[in-house]
Amino acid sequence: MKPLNRTVLLVGAGHAHLHVITHAHRLRTLGAQVMVVDPGEFWYSGLATGMLGGMYAPDENRIDVRRLAARSDVDFIPDRVVGIHPEKRKVILASGGELDYDLVSFNIGSETDLRHLAVASQARNPHSTAVPPVWPAKPISNLARLREHFTECLAQGQGKALVIGGGATGCEIAANLVELAHRQDAAAEITLLSKSPRLLPDRPEGPSRSVTRALHERGVRVLPGKAAIRVTAPEVECADGSLHRAETLVLATGLRPPVILQEFGLSCSREGLQVKNTLRSVDDDRIFGAGDCIDFDGRSLPKIGVFGVRQAPVLLNNLSATLAGGAMSVYHPQRRWLTILNLGWGEGLAMRGRLWWRGRLALRLKDQLDRRFLGRYR
Repeated sequence: MKPLNRTVLLVGAGHAHLHVITHAHRLRTLGAQVMVVDPGEFWYSGLATGMLGGMYAPDENRIDVRRLAARSDVDFIPDRVVGIHPEKRKVILASGGELDYDLVSFNIGSETDLRHLAVASQARNPHSTAVPPVWPAKPISNLARLREHFTECLAQGQGKALVIGGGATGCEIAANLVELAHRQDAAAEITLLSKSPRLLPDRPEGPSRSVTRALHERGVRVLPGKAAIRVTAPEVECADGSLHRAETLVLATGLRPPVILQEFGLSCSREGLQVKNTLRSVDDDRIFGAGDCIDFDGRSLPKIGVFGVRQAPVLLNNLSATLAGGAMSVYHPQRRWLTILNLGWGEGLAMRGRLWWRGRLALRLKDQLDRRFLGRYR
């Protein structure tokens, strides 16, 4: 093995970086010390809504990044990166320190998109430990806290909740709030607001109708065509002038790259850090990115974990190739992918392209796939 005279710095512990961490020996054989900067826990999106509904304990839904890094001889720094000096090859930490790098990769996920909503400022800080007046669906750790909060509300007879967003996440959250109430043998009144005329607007009509039926069966009040424009807990104002109130407000209004990326001085779009088809930054061949935080080669990719998982081997190869002077690989996004929603009550809704099915088998398959993924890193 060569002396470790270069540094590969991994910023964030998303799906792609988990893979790089576990295969760090490939980078060390090329003379690179591998470091990861992350607060310390990876919360897995696949089990998140099931955790909210009580199907999984919070500990089942997270990976100890410090332990994973130690097992792979990767240096772990419990911090966050808040700035970068590409010309000096340094990143700035939230704690005030700096780290040098030879190569740096960003895999810092996404956050709830609040750009089209006027929302109480308390909801905009993903690192706050205070109980917020509203609950953004991301960071995923929010859903563990929301579970505790709503359980307390149910015990006090305050089971009225409003979910904003008619996409996959909003549907899952609404269904699993009902599931949580069912497990507590408590009464809940759940309303789902969707700005689009139907739920799952980016999917075919079939699964859209099916998830709507499922929510109605669970007692969820679905209000399509209601575009929320202002959130002042406990009240939500819609574009049509209607007002809606609930003790618990949840925002599932889509995802965006972390705002902090815009402050790095690198080329970014609304989709994230701009990278080429090799996952290299368009600005600097020593900067890479993967997962929800990137704008891939000018294309808008769905911000879901399966894309980060598929990018991971390409990222690892290209970090290695840059160190060794080898050939770069190109990432080719898949055209179709399997998505399975957890609808509570033991049911899932599986979708791949125009194919879909709803039932218990779908949820069992989801559980198996999610546990298999988590098992790689435990």
